[in-house]
Parts: sequence; C-alpha cells; structure tokens
Amino acid sequence: MHILIAGGTGMIGRALTEEFLKEGWVVTILSRKPGKSTIPNLKYLEWDGINLGDWQNCIKDIDAIINLSGESIGGSSLLNLRWTRARKTRILQSRINAGRILTEAMKNSDKRPEVFIQASAVGYYGVKSRELLTEESPEGNDFLAEVCEIWETSSKEVEEMGVRRVVARLGVVIGKQNPIIGYMSLPYKLYLGGRLGNGKQYLTWIHIKDVVRIFIEMLENKNYKGTYNISAPKSNTNIEVSEILGKSLKRPNWLPVPAFILRFALGEASTLVLDGQNVQPKRLLEIGYEFKFPELKTAMYDVLVKNKYIQLD
Repeated sequence: MHILIAGGTGMIGRALTEEFLKEGWVVTILSRKPGKSTIPNLKYLEWDGINLGDWQNCIKDIDAIINLSGESIGGSSLLNLRWTRARKTRILQSRINAGRILTEAMKNSDKRPEVFIQASAVGYYGVKSRELLTEESPEGNDFLAEVCEIWETSSKEVEEMGVRRVVARLGVVIGKQNPIIGYMSLPYKLYLGGRLGNGKQYLTWIHIKDVVRIFIEMLENKNYKGTYNISAPKSNTNIEVSEILGKSLKRPNWLPVPAFILRFALGEASTLVLDGQNVQPKRLLEIGYEFKFPELKTAMYDVLVKNKYIQLD
C-alpha cells in the first residue's frame, strides 16, 4: 500500500509512518520543509499546503491519503499558547487550505486513492460539562467546534468522487512527543502539581499506540466509513488525571491552580485545560475494537515512566 500523509512530520504522522514502514508499505510525506530520506519506502515532497505543485503528480500512484495538516491548537510552547487573532486565523486557514488543495489534486488525477482519512478532534462537540457524547451528538458553538467543522468539511467533496472517507475525531493523544503531556507534567516535576480549576472538567484521551492501530484498521477495513470518535472507552475528570499524574511521577498532588489564574494567563485558550468533553467512542466499541490502553493509569505510566518522557529521580 502506498500512503500519502499531509502533516506527516507531527507526532501522529511520525508514529504512523514508523508503523506503516514496518508493514512494508510505501509512505510519501507532504512537508513545507522536506528533508531527504535515506529510509527505504519513505520519501518527502515539498508543498505549501495552499497551492497545487509538482507534488500532485504522485496522486495517481497513491492508495490512501491521511490529512493531518493544520497548525497546532496548543502552540509549540507555553509562550505562544494564547489564541491571538492572527493565530486563530492561521489555525482555521491551515485546515481549510490543506483539505481543499488535496481535494483539488484528486479531481485532477486520472486515478484516485481508495480511502481518505480526515483528522478532526472531539472539540467538535464544544464545551459540554457532564453530558456523554457520541458521534451522534450535535456540533458545539465555540472556536474549537468551528475549527473542527471547517477541518472536516474541507475534504468532504472527495466522497462525491466515490472515495471512501473516514473522519477521525481525536481526543488528546497520550504520547511522549506530545507537548501537551509535557505541559501537564511540568508542575509535578517542580513539586507544584494539582488539579486545574474545580477539577470536574473531563479529559477525552487516547494512547498513541491505539491511534496507530485504529488508523491501520481504517485503511484496511472497508467497513470503516464516516465519523469515528478516536478516544479511550472512558474519559477522566481533571481530578482523576491529577491523581494519576502525581502517582505516575511520584510527586505530590497538592496545589490546585485557580481558574481565574489560567484564564488570565492563557486567555480564550484556557478552555483547553478548564473545559472538556465526556466523549465515548461508540462506533469503535460497536465494531469490536479492543483497546491496548483502555485505562488512563496504564496509558500515563507507559508514556511517563516506561518510555521516560520525563527523567525521574
């Protein structure tokens, strides 16, 4: 199988690429700053995520496209986490442009891929306090919901070309290369860990190893079609997350951070840590997917301790 990944240099893209190559598949990555690959079956093509270019010539040889492209919601560091007007525009436009131009390239190709996986996020449902959310739940009305709706719609036209399209609404990915895990863990490393706000907000999450396994199933199994929540069977409150972080890192969990401090420091982006969704992957459970990491405790231990995201004493 020959797979094209847009946004393939991020955490999820790198994890997928590694596993795809183990499967013996060919991977082509679209990148703004392509390197030269010395790895068999892996190549990079330059694109800007906006315009057609020489990269589109590869479409005729592609069996599947995975669109992960989009500016990070969480920023590259704590210093640029706030959502300025300029950042919000880039976040939206990067998703609109990538899906649009991939769709246009497919229109122009004599041969089209069999499957198109479109990344999205559980932020689609907006801020919901305790309500259990499934793929059937309605769209929210905040900025994150707008981002996800635009992301999903950007490639919808490929369905009219007869291409099987799968929308993957991802929870927070638990992986050692995810900067969000670093943000969450840093206070504990400094012995300043504790719940955020009232701690009742839910974290919908998924381990990176389950993400990879699910994407492989989506590529291989033609029964996967439409929208799927890519999350663990059970979401956890921030109180539970804080307790698990403290125990995993062998650090005290004693210093709550008031909500007003986070709102002052992060502005509108504070919703990432003060709000959340209680999402259930109903369609994955119905199809019989067996999670490698169904519990947050084992997922965090695997990343923070076993894989040593943070060097412990």
